[in-house]
Amino acid sequence: MGVQDATFSQIRVYPNPASERIFVEGLKDKNSVAEIFSTEGRKVLDETKFDFENSINITGIPAGVYYINIKSGDLKSYSQKIIIK
Repeated sequence: MGVQDATFSQIRVYPNPASERIFVEGLKDKNSVAEIFSTEGRKVLDETKFDFENSINITGIPAGVYYINIKSGDLKSYSQKIIIK
C-alpha cells in the first residue's frame, strides 16, 4: 500500500489498539501528515499534522479497524492497520 524507504524504515505506531491518541515514533520529516481510513476506504481523518509529541488525537473516531496513512514529502507514504477501541 505504501512505499517503504529510509524515510519510514524506523516507524513505530503505538499503542495499538488505541483509544485517545496515536503516537508515531521514528518520523524523520517534521512536515509529515497522517490520514485515517476505514476498512471500506472512507476517510475518517483528513490530513493532520502531528503535534509536538508526534501524536494525533483520535477521540472523535468510533471504535473499529482502520488504516493510518502517513505521508511525507513527495509521494512517499507508510500505511499500517490500527484498532481504535
